[in-house]
Amino acid sequence: MRFALRTLLKDRGFTAVAILTLALGIGANTAVYSLTDQILLRRLPVRNPDELVILRMPGPVSGHTWSDIDDGAQSFSYPLYKDLRDTNPVFSGLLARFPVSLSVSGQGSTERADGELVSGNYFEVLGLKTLVQQRDESLAGDRLLTTLSICFGFLAVLLTSIGLYGVMAYTVARRTPEIGLRSE
Repeated sequence: MRFALRTLLKDRGFTAVAILTLALGIGANTAVYSLTDQILLRRLPVRNPDELVILRMPGPVSGHTWSDIDDGAQSFSYPLYKDLRDTNPVFSGLLARFPVSLSVSGQGSTERADGELVSGNYFEVLGLKTLVQQRDESLAGDRLLTTLSICFGFLAVLLTSIGLYGVMAYTVARRTPEIGLRSE
């Protein structure tokens, strides 16, 4: 061990190159593993990801693979989707999605973005919550606490008013009638 340290301290250029090579190798391996983990190893963040199925309609063009009609742009018509959704005995839920190109603008600039038009039951079938649902669930406890505080505040004001009225009435009732006469 001492010999290795002495050798590294003697030739500082070699030591710097060796440490830099090790650092780059470790960083590259970490990046590749992180990417592989995110894309290939992790399950989709939806309810029952193993049960997801993509339905495709084979189109008229054959070759290496069967293609959908219009390169997948119109696999199923909306009436066919509704019929499949309402009458299928096999699937627990059926959703529809359609990729679209969008123009997103903000702060004076516009950029192209990819998006999807989805059916109304998209989040329900996937077992996901919308941002509004997540917000409402996270604020439910705060809303209950606020409502209870307001109710108890009104009750306190009401009881204080009744108590004050009672004390005033009692004080007035205990007064002895006084008659003041003045003679001139």
